[in-house]
Amino acid sequence: MQNSESLFLHNRNPQLHLSDDIEVVVGYLRINGEAIPNEPVDKISFYLGFLASRDYVNDGILTGDQGSINRQIDSHIINASDMPEKRFIELQNFLAQEWESNDSQAILEMRHQITEVVQSDQRTGLSRWAEHLGDSDNNYPDWFKYYTWSSLVKLGMFDNKKQKFQKRSRGTTAVYPELNQDVLAYLYDILDRTYIKGELMNEVDDEELQRLLKSGNFGKLYTYAFSKAGPYSPETREVTQGSWIRFNQTEDPSTAQRLAGLLQGYDTGWCTAGEGTASVYLRGGDLYVYFTGNKDSNDTIPRIAIRMEQNQVAEARGINAAQELEPEMIDIVIKQLTALPGGDSYFQKIENQKN
Repeated sequence: MQNSESLFLHNRNPQLHLSDDIEVVVGYLRINGEAIPNEPVDKISFYLGFLASRDYVNDGILTGDQGSINRQIDSHIINASDMPEKRFIELQNFLAQEWESNDSQAILEMRHQITEVVQSDQRTGLSRWAEHLGDSDNNYPDWFKYYTWSSLVKLGMFDNKKQKFQKRSRGTTAVYPELNQDVLAYLYDILDRTYIKGELMNEVDDEELQRLLKSGNFGKLYTYAFSKAGPYSPETREVTQGSWIRFNQTEDPSTAQRLAGLLQGYDTGWCTAGEGTASVYLRGGDLYVYFTGNKDSNDTIPRIAIRMEQNQVAEARGINAAQELEPEMIDIVIKQLTALPGGDSYFQKIENQKN
C-alpha cells in the first residue's frame, strides 16, 4: 500500500493511526523485527498489509477468505437482545394471529421469527457488499476495500428527506445501504484520480464535490455519486412509460428473492428491498411494482409500489422523500388502483400529494 493511499485514510480519520487495533498490530510487528516509522501513514500502511496477509490476519474483505467474511458479517448483525419493541409491533400483523394470544410460547416464537427476518435482511445486504468488493474482476485495492467496509458498517438507512444516511447503533434494525455497483465504481474513480493519482482535485469545479472530497466521508460521497451515476437522473425521472409487475401472494421464498433482487441498488427506501421482509409482506398479499425504462429502454427502474393485504390495497409508495409518489406518477398509480380492490380509498390521499 503506497503512502498516498495511507494518506487518504489518515486525512479522512486523523486519529486512525492511534486506534487500539493499529497500535496493537504495529507493536506486534515491531517486536517481530519490523522497522516501522512512527509516521501515521507508515503505521496505517503496515496495518493494512497485516490485515491482507494470509500468514497473519487474512482479513476476508481484503483477501476473499469466506470464513473471515462470514465472521465479520456476523459481528455486524443485530443481536436478538437489542431488537427494539417497535420493530416487533411493525411486523406482528404479517406473521401470525398468535400475537394476541396469551400463549407465551407462541409470542416467543413470533419474536424469534421477526428477529430472523431482520437479521437475514442485514446479512444478505452485507454479503452483497463483501462479495462485490472481493470480486477479482473489480480489482479494487486494499485501501478502498478497507475504507468502504469500515464506513459501510456504521451506516443505517438512507433518509430521502435529509439526503443522508442515518447513523447505525446496536439497536438499528434497518438494512445496510444498498449496493449499486455503478455508483461504487464511480466513487472509486473519483477517489483514485484525486488522492492516488493526483489528477482531479484542481480540476473539480463542483464546490460540493470539493468539500466532500476534503472530508472523505463515505456516506456523503456515496450519496453524491448516486446522484451523478445512479439510476434516478433528471432525464430518467422524465420517463413515465413503463410496465407493472405483479408479485403474487405466496410463501415461496423464490418470489421474495426475485422481488428484492429487482429493487436492490435503487435506494427506494421500501422495506421489500430486503428478502426477509419481502417474504413477510408477500405472505399477506400481492405486491405490484411499476418499473420505467433505463438508458437501454429496459423497464428496470422501480418508481411505484402497491401493497395488498387481505385482498385490499394497503398502501401505495413512491421514490420521493418519505416514499411519496412523484407528481408525474400520480395518474399512473390512480389508473392501477381503479383495477384493485380497495384502491378507491387511496384516491383522496394521492390527490393530496398533487397539491
